[in-house]
Amino acid sequence: MDKNKTEKPKNKCGRSKLIVLTQAKRGSRKMSQSHRSLQPEVQLHRARILKKNPDIVTRTFDKETILMPLYKTSEDIDCIYTLDEIGARIWELIDGKRTLGKIQKILLREFEVTEDLLDKELPEFFKDLYQIKAVVCKN
Repeated sequence: MDKNKTEKPKNKCGRSKLIVLTQAKRGSRKMSQSHRSLQPEVQLHRARILKKNPDIVTRTFDKETILMPLYKTSEDIDCIYTLDEIGARIWELIDGKRTLGKIQKILLREFEVTEDLLDKELPEFFKDLYQIKAVVCKN
């Protein structure tokens, strides 16, 4: 492990999390960290492969990526999700071919982050994406 790598400081929202998925509910200016739906739990081990849900539209503005579920009408949309820079890079890497372990190795090369921190935060982030139905398990 490279001794020069350091853990990322608190982000602009004051959270000390490395990867942030934020939810904005319709009719509310309050932002909250992602919620957990009633979707069943899934074991997200390093060999797991995720693919993006085709019913999620993605747009990037000023280093922030927005995920918005597609619905029949705009009235059905009750929230959108935003990803920080690292979350957006993870979203790019989810291609239905790479394992979660491979994604982690890429992040270790591209960002100044420790393996211990990624071991702690990546599974939680992947579960958040799974819970909001932004991704599905391929295997």
